[in-house]
Amino acid sequence: MNIDQVVQRFKFLDLTEYQARVLYALLKHKSCSISEISKVSSVPNTRVYDIVKQLISMDYVIQISDRPKLYRVRNVDMVLDSLISKKSVEFNRVKKEIDELRIFFKDDEQDEKNKIVKVDRELDLIKILNEELINAKKSVIGFGSSELTHSSIKGTLSKIANNNIDIKLLTHSEYAPELEASGLNFIKAFDHNLSAYLIDGKKLILRLSKAGDDVHHMSVSNNHEDLKNMVGAYFEFCWANK
Repeated sequence: MNIDQVVQRFKFLDLTEYQARVLYALLKHKSCSISEISKVSSVPNTRVYDIVKQLISMDYVIQISDRPKLYRVRNVDMVLDSLISKKSVEFNRVKKEIDELRIFFKDDEQDEKNKIVKVDRELDLIKILNEELINAKKSVIGFGSSELTHSSIKGTLSKIANNNIDIKLLTHSEYAPELEASGLNFIKAFDHNLSAYLIDGKKLILRLSKAGDDVHHMSVSNNHEDLKNMVGAYFEFCWANK
C-alpha cells in the first residue's frame, strides 16, 4: 500500500491531507525528526511542526526526545480505533438526523388525503404501485392485471410474502400460469375488468387507465370507506367462489 492509498483512507477518517501524510511518515518510520517527516510525507518543512503539534493535541503522537526533537506515534491500534470511534459517532449522528427526516416527511396514512396520480409512462405507474405494496404491514388483496407480470412487482410480492404478509390476488387466466410458475402461490385465475389493490384493509389503489393509454392514472384512497368496503366485499365473494 503506497502513501496515497493510506492518505485517502485517513482522509475518509476525517484527517486533513497534511495530517494524514505526517501520520503515515511516523507510522512507517517509528521515530522521526521534523526534517525526516517532511522528506517522507512531502509536507513542507515549514508546516510539519504545526501538524505534529495538532497530532500531539489529538493524543496520537508524542515527543520522545528533545535534542534532537524526535516524534513517534503512541500506538497504531489506539490511533486507528480512535479515528474509527470518532467516525462512528459522526455516522450515528447523521443516521439519527436522517431518521428524523424520514419521520418528518413520511406520510401519515391516517391523514393522507385521497389523490389521483398521473404519469406519462406505464413503468412509473408500476413503480408507484410497487412502493405502496412494499409498505404493506398485514395484508394485500386485489384484482391484478398485466402489471403483476412485471419483474419488480413479482419481486416485491415474493419479499412481502416472506415477511408473513397475507396476500390473495385474482388475475386473468392468461397471467396466472406465469405468476404461479414464479412461486407466487397466492394467485387465483379469474377474468375480471378491475385493477385494484386493498392494502392492510386501509389503502385502496385503483388503476384508472388501460395498458397502452397515452397517459396513465391511478387513485390512492385512504378514507373512502364505502369504496374500500365495496371492493373488499366483492373480492372476498370472487375469491370464495373461484
